[in-house]
Amino acid sequence: MYSSEKFENEVLAPHLKPPLARLGRKLTVAGGPGRSAHERRSTVWAQPRLYEREAILEEMAAMFSGNWERPNGAVIIEGASWTGRTALLGAARRLAVESGLTVFHARGNDLERGTAWGVVRQLLTPQSPWQVVKAHGRNEAPDASSVDEPLGDGASTSGQLAAHFRHFEELLRRLSSARPVLVAVDDVHLADPESCRWMFYLARRLGHRRVHLVLTSDLPRRGALTAVDRIRAEPSARVMTIQPLSQSTVAKMIGSALNFREPCSEDLVDAVYGASGGSPLLVVAILRELSATGIAGGGPPYEVVEGLAPVQVGKALLARVAALPADGTSLLALLQAVAVLGAEADLRGCAQLAGIDPTLAAMLVDCLVDDGLLSTGGSLRCQQGAVEAATLQEMGFAGRARMHLAAARLLEERERPAEVVANHLLLGEHCVDQWAARRVGRPWLEGTGTQR
Repeated sequence: MYSSEKFENEVLAPHLKPPLARLGRKLTVAGGPGRSAHERRSTVWAQPRLYEREAILEEMAAMFSGNWERPNGAVIIEGASWTGRTALLGAARRLAVESGLTVFHARGNDLERGTAWGVVRQLLTPQSPWQVVKAHGRNEAPDASSVDEPLGDGASTSGQLAAHFRHFEELLRRLSSARPVLVAVDDVHLADPESCRWMFYLARRLGHRRVHLVLTSDLPRRGALTAVDRIRAEPSARVMTIQPLSQSTVAKMIGSALNFREPCSEDLVDAVYGASGGSPLLVVAILRELSATGIAGGGPPYEVVEGLAPVQVGKALLARVAALPADGTSLLALLQAVAVLGAEADLRGCAQLAGIDPTLAAMLVDCLVDDGLLSTGGSLRCQQGAVEAATLQEMGFAGRARMHLAAARLLEERERPAEVVANHLLLGEHCVDQWAARRVGRPWLEGTGTQR
């Protein structure tokens, strides 16, 4: 999704076509040995570009310009976390502003999900620089008091909801009388229930009005019906599903970010793609890390890329787990057990290592699989190598050692091969534990090929 594209001799790069070309700014990347590594990195990453999202943006541009062939209805951009939903919505907002629309923007948040009308308050209060309101030829923003006045702090009754909906509808009608309006909501699946009900109300009443509704959401969940699902089911709704990046695009991003003069090696592309799974956020984080280390030429070995755990990924992972509809502590413990056990990870073993009831663990695994963090097959494993590395990194040195020691106990009880137990013992031997000390010195470790 993100990368940098160089504009040389003040000529726009040929791969950008109008109206998408309007999203870019001229950027001259100057080389030379006199520039510091920090300056080179700052310039290389100064201008992000959306990869493999051009078709969606072209359709958005047609919608904002009035040349859309479909009836006016809600647009839902859906995809797994870290596939670039937020960046794509940001590009759509820029297109809307350049097309002369008034833009209202809000974002759902798991920490604010319990605040009634939280997303609506974000939408209908002054926002800068994205909100550009020019009603009746004058530069003005909606009065915040007109939003807060009809809203209470708690849940509303059916009658109150109807009054609120009419109030918001009238406000949008007045604003759209001067120019078209875009209501853009990011992470709508994390919005509060009252705001979700209003967006469903609005989605069913767009018709030929001068109001557009664009939402981003995660993929549909099994066994649950949410307000976003009800909007998806509307006949006029347009669902745009975004996928992870292809391997060829990852190769382009590597060459651009690391400034390779020749095509990068297939081993490096395979390593970055394998560690990221094509997730734009992970690709960018890995390439930033490689760029900071001054990698050049043929690139680093596979093991170096596989072990990268950028701080950004670790914190994004913790935030992603916390937003899931389950106990965050148990989810994280299960994810840590999967990362520690590696190829030996199965449901029963991970539940035992994490100290979770097997029935609850099965439900948590389903939640992590639905979110794209885990994949199932013969064993459980992290969907992306960078997620596994970040999970282990966030545990800290002592935490990893203790869990590796517990994994060694578990695997010995299950009569797993000696070399498998030995690997965990050696990773956990820094913990003061007489059981581990006795087994590290046992003769069966000899000849396993394990290096201390």
